[in-house]
Amino acid sequence: MPLGFWEILLIVVAVILIFGAQKLPEFGRSLAKGIREFKSASNENSSDKKDKNDADAKQKLEHGNTNNSSEERKG
Repeated sequence: MPLGFWEILLIVVAVILIFGAQKLPEFGRSLAKGIREFKSASNENSSDKKDKNDADAKQKLEHGNTNNSSEERKG
């Protein structure tokens, strides 16, 4: 069930009353910083996985070429 205009307005007013208008920009900056750190860590993690997968593929390729060349010598 999606939130309507009045529900969102009520939430915004409640947040302003609880935290105060002066704290909202600070809260927004903190939230943005957290999101940036999360994205950075996520990108770092996925690049580490990509590097590992690339190394595994290279190793398999090298072993595959070694096996093929030894089979060609036998044949």
